[in-house]
Amino acid sequence: AKLCDVCGKEDRFQDMNMQTCGSCGVCVHEMCYGLENTDEGRKYPGWKCFACAAVGTEIRVSKPAEPHRSILIKSRSTECAICTVTSGFHAMHLFYDTHGKEGTPKILPQNKQKRLEERVAWAHTLCAMFIGRREGVVFGCQKDGTYDGYDVEESPDAEDETTEENEFNYFDPDDNDAALYASHHHFVLTDVGKGGKDDQWSRRVRVVKEARLKCHICGIANSVKKDTYAIQCCYEDCAQSYHVGCARWGKSSDRYERIEFNPGEQDESGDEVTECIAKGYCNTHAKRKAVTIIEKKDKKQERIQSSHSPSKARSKRLHGAKYNKLLQEANTVIREAKDQGRDMNKAAKRRKTHWKDSGGLNKTDFEDFWSNICDKINREQDEEDDELLNDEDDGDKRPKSNKWSHLWVPNYRPGLNSFSHWDSVEQITPDDMEQDYYLLK
Repeated sequence: AKLCDVCGKEDRFQDMNMQTCGSCGVCVHEMCYGLENTDEGRKYPGWKCFACAAVGTEIRVSKPAEPHRSILIKSRSTECAICTVTSGFHAMHLFYDTHGKEGTPKILPQNKQKRLEERVAWAHTLCAMFIGRREGVVFGCQKDGTYDGYDVEESPDAEDETTEENEFNYFDPDDNDAALYASHHHFVLTDVGKGGKDDQWSRRVRVVKEARLKCHICGIANSVKKDTYAIQCCYEDCAQSYHVGCARWGKSSDRYERIEFNPGEQDESGDEVTECIAKGYCNTHAKRKAVTIIEKKDKKQERIQSSHSPSKARSKRLHGAKYNKLLQEANTVIREAKDQGRDMNKAAKRRKTHWKDSGGLNKTDFEDFWSNICDKINREQDEEDDELLNDEDDGDKRPKSNKWSHLWVPNYRPGLNSFSHWDSVEQITPDDMEQDYYLLK
């Protein structure tokens, strides 16, 4: 089943209609992505998400009072300015520096090492909405820069070129009355207030960035110079932090449900019925995803079955003197490792490169040789396991070869002088104990 890229729920969850991008295939609920459908419940196969719709267009990045400057978007962006996830197709919005008519997209600098040109900044919709709900420093704006229903002051000298160039509304070509309107056109994270002075937004951003919280998934910390934004785990008194994108799509995301997000539910009048939920957890406090456990057969029995299987059985080959000499040397290495209580696998692998380079075998013969060695080690390990099981059944018998046996010190009493030579004495005698008793007394 297709799941919304923002909330992770299926179509019609809380009666929310889902749209699928006709270009990249990303799925989003209309409410999660900030879309308004004129024909409720209708699907639009030709609709494109904002990141795909922007490909081939020029986005103005200059302020209204500055000379016109724009950047051509050559490809679909996968790089988020708020987290460190840079791969995969996800729902995205443009990322602006401030609200109102003065707002323009942030610009990511050129990176010659990664062969990245100067480009317009985008943010994952989930990252922006989640941090906006949790921290109150990221907020969505409409095309004209307004937010939360408040209008910005219009400048008569400023041309509204940004609105014309950044148009993401979709109109159905087959029906003039059907359309998807983008209510949330971009997101804003304000670094500097109006006129270069701190305001309620910029102060909050600076406080969180200066805390230098470090994402426990990717290892990158907050910085005043960067927009990546790590926040703390919701669990009480937990100091672990994470990027929202890393928690949802990063390392071990297939094992942990670290992000819980629900945009909330509204009635017909627009009143909130279900409160918006934005909770994130570290690996320690996150729920583990349900994994189908496949019952595995006993390895020993599996090897026996594979050896008797005609499809997997190796064909017998006639080998020369070099092969037999190498096999004899390998058996000696394995036997010595077993007698000394060392790991037979490691002992063989240390010599593998030497055997391969100086053995004089071709590729096929060496593969057959190494398979025989692995089978030999497996048989020896099975015999060891059987011996240990038999010893446990017999009672107090210990394994014959134990590399820690020389460290056993029976009758040891802490604080005695005899401890000074504990590593060279197999057993402390009663006379030694009596001598220590008088010395301590």
